[in-house]
Amino acid sequence: MAADQWVMMEEPQPIEQQKLFEETHKRMELVRRVEHMMLTIVKTQVIIERFMIGLLEAHDRDQHCFFTRARR
Repeated sequence: MAADQWVMMEEPQPIEQQKLFEETHKRMELVRRVEHMMLTIVKTQVIIERFMIGLLEAHDRDQHCFFTRARR
């Protein structure tokens, strides 16, 4: 082809399946982030409860109000 015959072609538009895949991928990433945040919150709650149980035990107080404590 001669240089004057080159035609700039636009990028092809993504088909509906590709658009759906991209949207689904974005939603799944959001779900992963939310799951990570929820897991972090629950882990933090357990750590705080364990600390408070230890504090109550150290001062001879009743710690039965904490339900996440592992049974001995």
